[in-house]
Amino acid sequence: MYFPQFLVGMSATTIGVAIWAYLATGSIWATLGWSALTLVVLQAGYFGLVIRLLFRRPSEPSDARSPTDSTSMVDMVLEDMNLIDRGMQPLRSKRAERKTVSRMRSKPMDKN
Repeated sequence: MYFPQFLVGMSATTIGVAIWAYLATGSIWATLGWSALTLVVLQAGYFGLVIRLLFRRPSEPSDARSPTDSTSMVDMVLEDMNLIDRGMQPLRSKRAERKTVSRMRSKPMDKN
């Protein structure tokens, strides 16, 4: 859950509780008390969810590769560079096409 999304939900809930408390009691002080209690309970719940996210064990790997496949991106690039040095076609790297390169936000440099 993103914090801005939580903030909007918390504000809407607090306003709803404040309106309900005022209509039920007719007292500003009771409304403030219920609103403060609502804010505390929601903040404690959010804190609990964050703690749960921090300490929960992942049930499966975060990426699509299997956990036994330890080939990193750097290793893949280095393998392709070795193939290119030997005059062979790279396995994973692709040739840059003019139509896709022109869509890049940062243009390629003229000098290396």
